[in-house]
Amino acid sequence: MSHVVGGLDDSEGRVFRAHLLECDECRAQVGELRAIAHDLADIERDERRVRAAKAIETKRRETDEDEPGPEELPPTTRASRIGVIVGLVLLLGLAAWNFTLRGTVEQLVEANRRGSEVSGVLALGEAWDIVRESQIRGTVRKLDNKLAVHVVNAVPNRTYGVYVYDASDELIWTTPIPVPAESRFMILPEDDMGAATRIVITDPGPDQLPGDVPTGATLLEARLPPPHT
Repeated sequence: MSHVVGGLDDSEGRVFRAHLLECDECRAQVGELRAIAHDLADIERDERRVRAAKAIETKRRETDEDEPGPEELPPTTRASRIGVIVGLVLLLGLAAWNFTLRGTVEQLVEANRRGSEVSGVLALGEAWDIVRESQIRGTVRKLDNKLAVHVVNAVPNRTYGVYVYDASDELIWTTPIPVPAESRFMILPEDDMGAATRIVITDPGPDQLPGDVPTGATLLEARLPPPHT
């Protein structure tokens, strides 16, 4: 709805227009919303014309010497009022749908922001040494307090465990990562990763969820390289 009425800012608009190129469902919904908006505008114009005609008729009656008898409501007025009621019901439904759409757009904007951020860390950060790699292929880089990981050749529909340690080999961050259908994923922890020196990614096995400590096969292990002398 915000896209149809021009309520998105430039950033949201670009993201949503890009999404429309790939999503038939959203394109269809945008088309329906535009048609409804046009219908509501027509109803509003009809209602204004009816009110103007009624005002003229009322003024004429006031100047008439004879007492006007009961008169049935004109069919156009009844139809217009029915149209307005239908329009209000549609607006209520659109308001609820707009709330959902707004959340979706915000998620797309946030995903776009995080994608740009992780790409920046992977492009400019210091590369970690890959000390173990099995099945998957990974890139780990660190830039200031940001740690970014890019993994390919993962097994779809599995949930991997990601574990980050500091120099004392103390676990400072962990998360489960559901592997999407495209068999690759990126990680950018929100927490401050300035103390991170080692990362481990494990596969606990089919239909198993990772725990608080690594279980199953170790797919990747990377370490912060020693300082240059």
